[in-house]
Amino acid sequence: EGWKKLQSKERGRQISNDLTAREREVAKHAAFGLSNKEIADRLNISVNTVKQSLRTAMDKTGALRRSELAHYI
Repeated sequence: EGWKKLQSKERGRQISNDLTAREREVAKHAAFGLSNKEIADRLNISVNTVKQSLRTAMDKTGALRRSELAHYI
């Protein structure tokens, strides 16, 4: 909810539907400038989980930087 429905020409489906709830949550916090540690503390998860969620979200969306994830929220 609150995410733009983005069409992936390569995949032929909406990218935002490919992201898990955790990936969306972590990406949202990262897009607003929080560090991995701050995100982990807020979501009560490990820093490694934050890193993995960000990597996966960036791979799925094609974002090259954390700041680019803002386009998907």
